[in-house]
Amino acid sequence: MIKQAEELQALADELLRLGEDGGAVYIDQFCRLNQKIREKTELLFSQQSKDIDQEAYLCLTLLKAYSVVAYSVDCEDQKIQIILDRCFALLSNHTRSLQAFMKGKLLIYCYYFIGDKELERKIQSLINDLQVQDCIEETKELSILCRNLASNITC
Repeated sequence: MIKQAEELQALADELLRLGEDGGAVYIDQFCRLNQKIREKTELLFSQQSKDIDQEAYLCLTLLKAYSVVAYSVDCEDQKIQIILDRCFALLSNHTRSLQAFMKGKLLIYCYYFIGDKELERKIQSLINDLQVQDCIEETKELSILCRNLASNITC
């Protein structure tokens, strides 16, 4: 399951970076990546893990995939809501066992899909806590993710 999630993450990253090098973006390449992401997302959607860290990684991967995929399909909103519910269960029931960095990424992707002000406050609080703990790289990466994904979060 983790290997499949890593493959999906790599595809989502590839789609996000498409054209960044200044080269042309070809529609067939875009469509191929989009279709692969859809297929892998469908395969991973029904999987769950009893391991908290693996479940968090899987939910994060699925949300990331849904955030980059083009063209909405039937039931996609329902699937996203199911994943968000899984995220909120993780965040509320296992908040102490989740790494702050993973918790931050989950919060940011949840915010991307629902835009809740309470999530925005939690993200800002977590980033502030990481700064106090001198977690420079994690703080920087979460701040960049905030700016790139949810531009209206005040990170």
